[in-house]
Amino acid sequence: MIELADTDSFGNKLAIWTVAEQPNQTTLASPQDLAPSKQYFWHVRAYDPTTTGPWSATQVFQTPAPIVIAPPVGPPSSGPAPPDAINLGSAAVYNSPADIANWARTATMTSISMSSSAGLSLEFSTKGSWPDVVPPGWAGPLQYTVWAVVNINGRWNTSGFIQMWRGRASTGAPILSDFARNWAYDSRWGPMAGYQPHAGEQMGFFVSAGNARGEGGVSSIRERSNVVVVALPAGDNGNFSFSLGSLPLFMRR
Repeated sequence: MIELADTDSFGNKLAIWTVAEQPNQTTLASPQDLAPSKQYFWHVRAYDPTTTGPWSATQVFQTPAPIVIAPPVGPPSSGPAPPDAINLGSAAVYNSPADIANWARTATMTSISMSSSAGLSLEFSTKGSWPDVVPPGWAGPLQYTVWAVVNINGRWNTSGFIQMWRGRASTGAPILSDFARNWAYDSRWGPMAGYQPHAGEQMGFFVSAGNARGEGGVSSIRERSNVVVVALPAGDNGNFSFSLGSLPLFMRR
């Protein structure tokens, strides 16, 4: 068991991870997003069904600063993106701006790659051109937020889960194996908390400018892409390209 905190007293635990014993395994890639340029404390202990060992000595590390690349100079948006694949206005919004459906739809989703190791990589028409923002408490800027839209008991629910900065290639957390643990892991996400999607389930994705995670309102640029819906591929591995922004053109494993 590994505990992660922002102080060496562990009074504010940020994560608790349980890892099964594996031969020749001495490292763990962080299962959730960590803020850039921030100091973290961790300790670990082993246990089995009958014995719990002591905590190790506390260790400390600091995450690297985000890579910042100047945005390319290009033409302004040519107008609204293709329509959403679902009625976003009818979706319940959690831990993100409630009026997201009314934001200007200026970006077109072009592809999504899903990987069991790296999570989601998304391509869209305004990638690299939305301005950077620096949320309170962050040492570096963000450019956009990845949203998931989940249908639970006939109701669409959505939130801006993953914050993306320039140079970050993927979300790092896949859907089928990690959604309940690393996307919607507590009550901030309402009925999505602890929910684990299954292969073949229809799920929506889109992106919005700046930081939408944990934000009640955004007063800067209020732009987003259209919403696309895909059937989640078995094994968390697949590639989707989109026609008219909302319909998968094809899915390639």
